[in-house]
Amino acid sequence: MEDAKLWIYRGCNPACTVVGGPFALNSKSRTTYGHLNSAGTEFIANNYLYSGGLDIYKYSTKGLTYQRSVTNGLMGTLAAAFDLGSRQ
Repeated sequence: MEDAKLWIYRGCNPACTVVGGPFALNSKSRTTYGHLNSAGTEFIANNYLYSGGLDIYKYSTKGLTYQRSVTNGLMGTLAAAFDLGSRQ
């Protein structure tokens, strides 16, 4: 299985424009869903295969930097979100 990657798109109404990526996620990640915090500075993603928890990254359209994983009490996480009010 190939390592997870993140692509960043803008617009998508009706056509999308790629503005960043592909950016590699945690090498021990099998991510299917992620979300930005409301400030657009951190990206959180599920890691369902290895830790069953969440991976948190520093985010910009120029790249991602893995910061930490949250696994305490989490198993088989299928989705993640910081703040549904994010505009990005």
